[in-house]
Amino acid sequence: MIEIKDLYFSYDNNDNTKKWTLENINLKIKKGSHTVILGHNGSGKSTIAKLIIGLLEAKKGTIMVDGLLMNEESVYDIRDKVGIVFQNPDNQFIGASVQDDIAFGLENKCVPSNEMMPIVKEYAQKVGMEEYLNHEPSRLSGGQKQRVALAGILAMHPDIMIFDEATSMLDPTGVNEINHLIDVLQERKEVTIISITHDIDYVLKADYVIVLEKGKIIMEGLPKDIFKEAKKLSAIGLDIPLALKISNSLQEKGIEIDDYLSMKELEDKLCQLI
Repeated sequence: MIEIKDLYFSYDNNDNTKKWTLENINLKIKKGSHTVILGHNGSGKSTIAKLIIGLLEAKKGTIMVDGLLMNEESVYDIRDKVGIVFQNPDNQFIGASVQDDIAFGLENKCVPSNEMMPIVKEYAQKVGMEEYLNHEPSRLSGGQKQRVALAGILAMHPDIMIFDEATSMLDPTGVNEINHLIDVLQERKEVTIISITHDIDYVLKADYVIVLEKGKIIMEGLPKDIFKEAKKLSAIGLDIPLALKISNSLQEKGIEIDDYLSMKELEDKLCQLI
């Protein structure tokens, strides 16, 4: 679905002092998969998202999205295929009401007004916000705002959805709400999902993981492959999930535990053993 080859990018346009934000990036993302791009702030992961939707232009290399080469001629066709949920939901609100905001993208696509409202209601219902259609976005909680942003994107039927640190500013309830919606999307295989995050727990949900450090890919593979590199993760300030640490400790003591359980699954397993 996405293929990036030999990509270099810098925010510095001075060739004499240029420092690469992204350096020699090569990656492939399969259609219908959930890929996590993992790394700390400054690693370049959000820059990749902006390059994929054409908000930034690569200095070197190529980006292919669903068979289209990213350039001036194709950028708007590519944006029609990609939806992105940003870190701060307030940056995405345009309309005076939830209804207006979900409808915004449809209006830009010139969807007839008599067809628009059923679509708005359908996707508001899918994210559990149908009761808030006439509410002002500013009065919503962080999790509710992100759900509205997600509804507006889903209504556009994107082929690719990017969650760029979409839960980092939310409280635990909001995080759970968005994670549940991502899980539903992943189960249905309706879209290709890219989660950009510094939260190692997201690796548990992924089909594939790409780890960035200082603008370079330092690891990639299946979640089980990434978790085998605990020392390498620790060296760049990342850690394996607590549930996996406990599982590893139990296995070292001869207690059989399945690999890569979530904390809830681990709790259930421990209750069975007790």
